[in-house]
Amino acid sequence: MARRLLAGRFEVLEAADGPTALRMMARSGADLVLLDLVLGPPMNGARVLDALRADGRTRGTPVVAVSGLAGAAERTDLLTRGASAVLSKIDHGAVLAALENALARPAEDAAAGDILHAEDDDDWAGLVRRWLEEKGLPVRRMRTGAELLAHLGARSAAPRCVLLDLTLPDADGLELCERVKRDPALQSVPVVIFTGRDIPAAECLRRQALYRVTKGPGARAELEAALDAVLVQQERSRGVVEAGDLRLDPEGGRVFLSRVCVGRLHPGPFAALRLLVRESPAAVGESRLYEAFLSRRPYHKSEPELAARAVVRNYVSRLRRDLGPRLGERLVRVKGRGYAYRPFA
Repeated sequence: MARRLLAGRFEVLEAADGPTALRMMARSGADLVLLDLVLGPPMNGARVLDALRADGRTRGTPVVAVSGLAGAAERTDLLTRGASAVLSKIDHGAVLAALENALARPAEDAAAGDILHAEDDDDWAGLVRRWLEEKGLPVRRMRTGAELLAHLGARSAAPRCVLLDLTLPDADGLELCERVKRDPALQSVPVVIFTGRDIPAAECLRRQALYRVTKGPGARAELEAALDAVLVQQERSRGVVEAGDLRLDPEGGRVFLSRVCVGRLHPGPFAALRLLVRESPAAVGESRLYEAFLSRRPYHKSEPELAARAVVRNYVSRLRRDLGPRLGERLVRVKGRGYAYRPFA
């Protein structure tokens, strides 16, 4: 029923149980998971949701849970575990609305709070917001430790960075840092201490903070430099590629042109585009592109009679269409050598 409802608007992959779904997500990925909660052994839907949220590859993937048995308490529990929405039954309008909202949410989260700033002082909070927003870094402020922990627990995707004051009204900042780092879902989130307390940097590092900046004259330059270093390294670690006005972010397969997101690609086309950009201006042969396009979509390999060249030509044509004319025209065929990414084609 779900497949029929979604046909024509989405490409739908099916899994009959939890372990199969997790293997498919690890292998091929997806933009969204529609999850039945009443699954047979060995995993029910809640356990599948927990596993998706614990895996760095799927932590930010929206999950819409479906159950005819979930009451108010169960819905609250599922949302706390990281579900994007909970539906009581398969209904055409409700499903499409939930999917559209969930698919839009990652972009909204990124726009609203990539950096979480825990700070009880209004003046410092205002200064930091102005400094960072002038650099194009959106900030979301938390006034207490409890508010920070609640927000981290409710998010479907981890923030890019936590900026943490040490003198919050309800928590010691160093203890709060340790608590955040004990959460397996948040261990990779960098924490930068921003404090007026006279505390050795070594003590902050022992509590697993990445850096410490002291409030006062010169704080702006040091804070901006620290965050630049943290975020650039973070992007490189997860495979972000930048080439001129083009930026490829593997998180969600997002493609940015002049800082504007122009599309989201499935893993295969994204891998092929990244290969072309990395090899630019050299051409990439059809055999390498074939492997890139199909490496995370192995079910297509059930058609071995199709020559790699014909398959790649078809996929490049689709990729150009998905990217739009401004970016698609940069993918050019080089006679006898394959395809190349040429920014000024």
